Amino acid sequence: MSTPETLLHLIEQDPTLTATLACPCDFDITRRDPVEDLVLPTGRPLRPIAGCGAGGTYFLCGEPGAEERPVLYADSEGQATLIGTDLAEALTLLAVLPYVPHPDHEPYEFLFGN
Repeated sequence: MSTPETLLHLIEQDPTLTATLACPCDFDITRRDPVEDLVLPTGRPLRPIAGCGAGGTYFLCGEPGAEERPVLYADSEGQATLIGTDLAEALTLLAVLPYVPHPDHEPYEFLFGN
């Protein structure tokens, strides 16, 4: 099993994978600036790894190289949820259940053949 850092590096090196994760999965690695600073009650560090079109941010929790690094999603409204026990699980969830907007919504017309 690869580390989250290795997996992120592989995504960064593959433009097709980067684009696919950005749309329709809404996991955009070019959006790594969170709207607000977030701190966990445990004090574990958070590393922003991607953002979404609605202004939310995906974070890796814990120290780099740690055995467990869950993925947290924080939206722009101040809500947060754990979406995976690790990066691979979070990406699997996003790939299986991608964001599919209304057919008239830009820039997703290509998904619906318009």
